[in-house]
Amino acid sequence: MGDVVHIDGALREALDAFVVAGHFASREDVIREAVRMMQRGQALDAILATGLDDLDSGRFDDAEIVFDRLEQKYADLAAKAAA
Repeated sequence: MGDVVHIDGALREALDAFVVAGHFASREDVIREAVRMMQRGQALDAILATGLDDLDSGRFDDAEIVFDRLEQKYADLAAKAAA
């Protein structure tokens, strides 16, 4: 059996509300999903920090350049498909 965590008051009521509404089978399931969501949030924070660092360091392409490349790529693919 896992660790025991005592939850009282409004937090317990919130957990129970998710279970009663049928979103989760148990309080434990609600907590597991909450932890997974926090982990995903941390991963997204790390990705965002990397992107912001890239912007601050000038490591990015102008949107017009990217769109021009994409247009050319798909025009080439369409030409190959038509040939």
